[in-house]
Amino acid sequence: MKNLIGYLWFFGMTLKVISQDTLSLVSGYVDYLGGSSPVTFSLTFNRAPDFFTVNSFNYQADSFRFQISTNREIPMFNGLVASTVEGGDIHISGEISIRDPKPDPWNINGPPGELRGVVPYSLIDSTITFSVPADILNVEDQFGYRLSIGNYFFEVNSYSGMSGGPIAVPEPSKALLVLAGLILSCWCRSARC
Repeated sequence: MKNLIGYLWFFGMTLKVISQDTLSLVSGYVDYLGGSSPVTFSLTFNRAPDFFTVNSFNYQADSFRFQISTNREIPMFNGLVASTVEGGDIHISGEISIRDPKPDPWNINGPPGELRGVVPYSLIDSTITFSVPADILNVEDQFGYRLSIGNYFFEVNSYSGMSGGPIAVPEPSKALLVLAGLILSCWCRSARC
């Protein structure tokens, strides 16, 4: 029984370390009243993001990207994308870039879309906020979006929704815990824990 408690403690601590390392969204909103009013974004992460450490390929340790739809549909690839909000450019200019969609969405190493503008941001602890003029974002009405959160270029979390309210953040998956429990249970039976 002591072995089982030890294994469970070790497994729990491992999950805690893994979940703290990966940047994920705790809460956020995309506030837009329509017309020419600015679009305000707010993202609160599970830890303070690292926007200035880069790897040998010049990718940020932590980044985010909003793909903004041309309408109320959720953008997939570049078919409905009006613009992108590039948090992955913060380490270059110290600001958030707003770009046109990539010319070739299938070429991940291809050139980025043309620069539409840059905006300043405020980062306090684990919350980043910024506002983008509607004309730079290329929107006139409520829009759909897809938010990707990355780690050194690789997407680790994604969220989608409509402007004008909070970003829907799902509860952590319990499926992994159930699977791990089943594996641990089978292992304990074979090892006679």
